[in-house]
Amino acid sequence: MDEIKIDLIPVEEKIGAAIKAEIIRMCPVDRGDLRRSIGFRVKGNVITWFSTDPKASDLEYGTPPEPLSPQEMADLANWAERHGASPFRIVKYIERHGIRVGTVENPLHITSYGRDSYRPFMRPGVFQNIELIKNIIIGGFS
Repeated sequence: MDEIKIDLIPVEEKIGAAIKAEIIRMCPVDRGDLRRSIGFRVKGNVITWFSTDPKASDLEYGTPPEPLSPQEMADLANWAERHGASPFRIVKYIERHGIRVGTVENPLHITSYGRDSYRPFMRPGVFQNIELIKNIIIGGFS
């Protein structure tokens, strides 16, 4: 029997690049460090999107209420200064309430202090673009 072989790596690379662009588009931006940290890799039949920024997980999944470290307080103070907000009020709010987490269907971004907003960007970047993935797959075989 004859064999038919299909190299899926070019299709996987196209999917990886397209979804990376969507994740970057959905990513919250302050200074751009998080956006620059986003990447992807293809290994076998698995595409993995990732961020090397240490704060990515907190932004994607939220944090429980807890006291902030001195470094976290300094980072928040810097952020607050850039955005004209009160560092003291932000620190107290986050220590009391944490950062609430969204869902794939409802990934709202934080737009102002004091709102129960959501920040996921990686999961929605993938799951809200299933049609794009399907179209790349179909296009790879036409």
